[in-house]
Amino acid sequence: MKNKISGNDSMSGDGNASGVGTTIRRWNECEDWVEFVTTRELARTIEGDYEALVNFGGPGGATPYYFYVRVRDDAENVISDVTVEGVAFEASQGEIAVKGTPPGFRWIYLGLVKTERNYRRVTLCAPRGLYGFDRLCVLQIPRRLESGEIERRISRDGMPKEPLSGVPLGGVGAGKIEFCRDGLFRNITINGNIDTPILRSEGTFFAVRAECGRKSLGRIVSSEHMHGLAPFESLSFIGCYPKATLTATDRFFPLNVIVQASGAVIPRNVRDSSLPAALFRVRLTAKEAPVKATVAFSMENFLGCGGSVAKVGQRVSFDEGYYHLWEERSGNAERQWESGAAHGLRFDGGVKEEKRTEGRYVLATNGKVHSQLTGWRYLNDNAPWLRFIDTGLLSDTDDTASSGEATAGAIAVEVELAAGETRDITFVFSWHMPYFWQANDIDYSHFYCNEFASADEVSQYVLQNFARLEHESEEMPLLLAASTLPSWFSRSLCNDAYIFSTATWLTRDGRFSVNESPSHMFGCMGTIDQKLYANHYNTLFFPELDRTELLAFARTQGENGGIQHDLGYGHIEQSKKPHGWPDLSSSLVILSLKHYQLTGDKEYMDEVYPHLVKALDYQFDMDTDGDGIANISGVGNTFDAEKYEGTSSYLATLWLAALRALEELARRRGDAAVGERCRARFAQAKASAIDELWNGEYFVNYYDAANKRRCPNSHFSQLAGEFFARTCGLGPLYGDHYVRQALSSMLRLNYHPRLKFPANEATPEGNMPVRKMWGWLPHARVFLAGTPLYFGMAEKGWHVLERLEKVIADINNDNRWDQRLFFEPDTGREHWGRFYMTAAATWYAYQALLGYRWDKPEGVLSLCPNLPDGMMPFEGPIFLPDMWLWLSINRDRTRMSVKVVKRFGNELLVNMLCLPSAPGSIVVAVDDEVASICQAASPEEGAESRYRCKIDLYRKTSVKIEFM
Repeated sequence: MKNKISGNDSMSGDGNASGVGTTIRRWNECEDWVEFVTTRELARTIEGDYEALVNFGGPGGATPYYFYVRVRDDAENVISDVTVEGVAFEASQGEIAVKGTPPGFRWIYLGLVKTERNYRRVTLCAPRGLYGFDRLCVLQIPRRLESGEIERRISRDGMPKEPLSGVPLGGVGAGKIEFCRDGLFRNITINGNIDTPILRSEGTFFAVRAECGRKSLGRIVSSEHMHGLAPFESLSFIGCYPKATLTATDRFFPLNVIVQASGAVIPRNVRDSSLPAALFRVRLTAKEAPVKATVAFSMENFLGCGGSVAKVGQRVSFDEGYYHLWEERSGNAERQWESGAAHGLRFDGGVKEEKRTEGRYVLATNGKVHSQLTGWRYLNDNAPWLRFIDTGLLSDTDDTASSGEATAGAIAVEVELAAGETRDITFVFSWHMPYFWQANDIDYSHFYCNEFASADEVSQYVLQNFARLEHESEEMPLLLAASTLPSWFSRSLCNDAYIFSTATWLTRDGRFSVNESPSHMFGCMGTIDQKLYANHYNTLFFPELDRTELLAFARTQGENGGIQHDLGYGHIEQSKKPHGWPDLSSSLVILSLKHYQLTGDKEYMDEVYPHLVKALDYQFDMDTDGDGIANISGVGNTFDAEKYEGTSSYLATLWLAALRALEELARRRGDAAVGERCRARFAQAKASAIDELWNGEYFVNYYDAANKRRCPNSHFSQLAGEFFARTCGLGPLYGDHYVRQALSSMLRLNYHPRLKFPANEATPEGNMPVRKMWGWLPHARVFLAGTPLYFGMAEKGWHVLERLEKVIADINNDNRWDQRLFFEPDTGREHWGRFYMTAAATWYAYQALLGYRWDKPEGVLSLCPNLPDGMMPFEGPIFLPDMWLWLSINRDRTRMSVKVVKRFGNELLVNMLCLPSAPGSIVVAVDDEVASICQAASPEEGAESRYRCKIDLYRKTSVKIEFM
């Protein structure tokens, strides 16, 4: 029975370069989903059974969930039967061995069910009551239980919640390690294992020894006691991607310790932003007396550990597990390394059967290493760290390569500090994994392999450029920190971009794509419907990467004009496989206009424009009832956990925005025929949408034309097109009267005060229509926060952002570097969609808050802030692909200025200023000289005023505006 439920482990022997026999272990896994049911959750039924509502939170397809119960040793047959509502339970009882089970308890396997994602009532038959029952555990990966991982989680009951994620350290497409607030490292994907992260490393940590007077003390920089090392008394963590700062203090320790960790993520610098490296600066401050301090950095050797999306041949069925994993540690060894003045360790693994996890790491410091530790079998040996406390030396070195057991290596640096003195010690951890592929046999390799042939070269480069890389990575976060924005929001903008290191591919030939949800979406790459909300950070800071991915969708367009949903599952070779969702073509049109406006990339538009025309013609042909709007039945748009019939309010609003976007592009290209066709279609679609969907308060979820029936519910996406129209300067779609009324209704119904999180869909009474109704976090930031900001409801939009922050920080334990797509509206708890690609949608809300827009081809700069009165006066940055500006506004909004902070391009000509409409005159000064401006006609009466001008921001520094 144990083998039956543990997956398909396989073993194979082989040789490697070190001459050590190798054994590789392979297996498949589904999602890492675990639910516990204790006596608190169980309710007694009239029949004498016990019931609980269990959350089966895995994929949309049916997969197995295994049931285990932990009972006291003296309890026999506590649970005699299990029933799961709506599905068959396959009973198969038997005791199993679980590592770490505490004395007096044992685990019993009860059986399994196969179900899709859902909430189902589970009934336990306990004839003798619940005596001896400790807890029920329902999970998808049995090895999580057998390995002792579940027992480790249970043992933490009553302790502070364990962090599930931390700031990712690593470059775009390079993999990363996450530095967490407890000082430990999690979700390691440096071996190309983006969909199968190593969840937690016990062999990776910092330790500090202090010798003061005749006493020596040692600490692990963590909140946990590990390897014989006591933890610090207090840890304080600030995560602001790509940097994390952990401050460790202890009344009984003579040093204060700060660990600053960073990845080299530098806007408009793809070469450095793709570095496979993490930078660490350990800052030591002696308190009241001189101290001889030793800092040690231990790193686990992960070579040979990996996984990918499973090929069809690696599994018999979907429910067997759609991720293929392996472990091949044989041959792993750590050896002394030096390069000039730098010293450290090189991590080797020899030749691996699985080439994808064959490579090297280097752990180094820019100076002398005081002592080192190699070949440490960390799972059962604490002796090296006990000696470290006593002597300050890492003296036990084992040069024997691993025979399959886990190993780690460490280096230590010693410094002497006078009382009150502060010293910094820098470390670099780099990796070089030359092979990378997933569900096909194409070796994509990594972009960094173009510049670096080994981890040695990466380390040398990073050590030589340490200060510069650190500084340039901090420029954008420091500008936000210097603003008058609340610190939580400025950090949120930085942290929500973590996906850039966590979920991206950047291949050796320069192709870029984003994984929709690593470890939850089977390696789905690109996902154009989600990209509509996910890509704004990439457009602003890495437009060359945004360009490559958008072009990939245009170039793989179907013969009928349809756009693909994605670029492939576990690969990026999919071509000409259009998906039947109408929002895919609308998304590509809107994103293309936005990209063109922000970058002025004419070559991009020349290539993509014919594809956009063809895509919207295809979408128009999906109109089956003649109302000018594509029709769907069942699952038919990005909200694929919900069902629709006929005309969807989401598709209608996005279609209107896409028609306006294509009309605008046609105008610029002199394509009168396409422009006229877009205008005619827009007029028809707008009239139909209002007639079919408007109920006097909001646009209902959908209209079923076949049955002449409206779904009366409010969907929070009903004004999505209005947001993108404002972002791209396309003017009104439905008109402000409809929009403001609908926004008020959405805020009242979809984010009712009793809901912790917005519900995607809400009844006219403000309730969730079904229990299985989730809220989508990134989309809420756009629909319920960003859109109100654009429509004169700044206080309400800002309040939504504040409420969403509380859900992440308070209810979900600040798990902001693993933001999910699904959240439970009534509880606020995170649900499905790990590391979801759309986290960076916050950048749209920021643009709406500051009300800026840059149309580079036409030289239009719009500065119409939508800041609440409580945020005035304001100081803060505006980020654009070619320039960064500093915006200043006085308290009564009569004076406003922008100053150039950084330039990336050499063509920054402003031909038109769009400013808030105000009575009286206006004075514009450029570099303190009054500029000549001429008011022009505005497309929207009262919304903004437009002024013709000639301002070259490549040569000029500041623009000051005064409303008289």
